Amino acid sequence: MDIALKMNMPSYFMTHAALAMAYGQLGERDAAARALRELLAQKPDFDAREAYGRLLDSGELLDHSFEGLRKAGLAVEPDSASGSPAPATVPRQGDKHAIVVLPFVSRSPDADNEYFSDGLTEEISTDLAAIKALRVISRTSALHFKGTTKDIATIGRELGVQLVLEGSVRKAGASLRITARLVDAHTDEQLWADKYSGTMDEIF
Repeated sequence: MDIALKMNMPSYFMTHAALAMAYGQLGERDAAARALRELLAQKPDFDAREAYGRLLDSGELLDHSFEGLRKAGLAVEPDSASGSPAPATVPRQGDKHAIVVLPFVSRSPDADNEYFSDGLTEEISTDLAAIKALRVISRTSALHFKGTTKDIATIGRELGVQLVLEGSVRKAGASLRITARLVDAHTDEQLWADKYSGTMDEIF
């Protein structure tokens, strides 16, 4: 940890890798998760095998490094052919699935309806946060992706989440149509989708 902090190079992705590894070994899961998100934001294609294979000889120290990254939430699996770690993905942290609710897109011509779609996004995030099996990314972080052209896989890597909920809202007078879909960011598989039609009085 001392070495990681002394590096003092926040724009260098290996600083965050070192912090994620150290916090993971110390059992500080929230700090490890933050460091891991910073790492993947800077280096979405981070490959633990490539990064640490160049720096460390195989053995106890290398195993210790990978163990810390696993505890931070990075899946580092053995390569079936060589026994060395394969490129990593981030399915979830501990026993909690990580999910982000992306800002729902307003499909209505009235610009004022943006407030409604943003409010709906916040309501859903708040309700999901009450589910103990989920780790919900904050609304502030999710808002960075409002109007983004990035694909689901990229968003998943940058936020360190497996699950992405996205949708849209169309409003005409008092009538509403809301669509939503849940996507696995690793496989781009649509896990669930539905649509709701009703009125403003019924929506909540």
